[in-house]
Amino acid sequence: MQKGIFNWFGFLDPIEVRLEQIARSGFGHVALWWEDETWPKLVKRFDMIKMVEKAGLALDSIHLPYLEINDIWQEDNRKISEIYQNYLQEIASSGGKLCVLHLQNEWYEPETLEPGYRFVQSMVTLAEQLKIKIALENTHHTHLLSEALRLFPSRNLGMCYDSSHDFYQTETQGELLKKHSERLFCLHLSDTDGQEDRHWTLGPGIVDLGMLKNEFRSVGYQGVRTLEVIANERQKELGAEGFLAEAYQSLDLLKRKI
Repeated sequence: MQKGIFNWFGFLDPIEVRLEQIARSGFGHVALWWEDETWPKLVKRFDMIKMVEKAGLALDSIHLPYLEINDIWQEDNRKISEIYQNYLQEIASSGGKLCVLHLQNEWYEPETLEPGYRFVQSMVTLAEQLKIKIALENTHHTHLLSEALRLFPSRNLGMCYDSSHDFYQTETQGELLKKHSERLFCLHLSDTDGQEDRHWTLGPGIVDLGMLKNEFRSVGYQGVRTLEVIANERQKELGAEGFLAEAYQSLDLLKRKI
């Protein structure tokens, strides 16, 4: 099993320190967030992929910002489209191969769908030209993701399956993964109690790990099992590497009989 983790996991260390900690903890892959880091010093996003390589890690995926993503569903979405197309060009020129994209933020549900899917089409066209892939992450209103995958059967467009999102309140609890498993590009794995998007390590919540394990096996998923987790108060007392060791071990629940 290839194991990965998001580069932010709840400890205020510089990114180069976090990457070294991740590598020492046994992870082979890491996911990045595509924005500059400003604390304790400025680190440009363009330099982060090289920092990953220097730490002896492989890059799994790059998460695009999403705070303004709801604007893609506005009739005049040219400005936001330019911003995201620029992200793709930056990532391609920096050596990235796979980026993760939300289609909406929080509980926003668009009234008009055509502008958003026009945005997706332009992103897919550019991704094909740049020879990179886009993984749409399941958040709320997963029908938006399903329809995008139906409309655009490109090999450059797939899904990033987030387990915590899928078991949060009214979501599909595994059905989305089964429906689109053939388009699965990458994973954001964490656990939850179903009440909030907790980003727990795997095991203590309601995410059906047996179902996930069986589904990954049935479709022959060979990609990285990437955690997107944040240390809780108890885990913060373990220190960064103590937490990472616990997170690393939690991924073994996906290969043991559950």
